Amino acid sequence: MDEALLLSLTAELGGDLADSLKTTVVQGLRCMTTWVVRKGR
Repeated sequence: MDEALLLSLTAELGGDLADSLKTTVVQGLRCMTTWVVRKGR
């Protein structure tokens, strides 16, 4: 996953970001991302 893919999926779902994407690197071992999408109106 990367920002471009998440934004593409957001658009494909017809939604918009309810909050900015947030990614945390955990001790150089893995990354965790918060992706909050609001349903389009």
